[in-house]
Amino acid sequence: MNTESLLKTLLVLHEQLEALIEFDCNPDDLTNGVMNSCFVLLYRDLIQLFAAYNDGIIDLFEKYFTMKKKHCKEALDIYKK
Repeated sequence: MNTESLLKTLLVLHEQLEALIEFDCNPDDLTNGVMNSCFVLLYRDLIQLFAAYNDGIIDLFEKYFTMKKKHCKEALDIYKK
C-alpha cells in the first residue's frame, strides 16, 4: 500500500476505534441479552480493528525514513494519537 492511502486508512481506522471505545453502558445493561450480544460483537470488532491498526502503524514506520517530509509529519501525528 502506498504512503498516502496508508495514512488515509489509518485515520479512518483510528476514528472507528475511538467510536467503539466510546461505547458506554452500565453493568446493569449487560444483563439484557440484546445489550450483552451487542457488547460482545463490538468487542470482537474492536480487537480486529486494533490488530489492523497496529499492522498499519508498523507498516507506516517501516516506510518512515523513505517518506516525504509532509507524510512524515502526518505519520507522527497519527502515532501520537
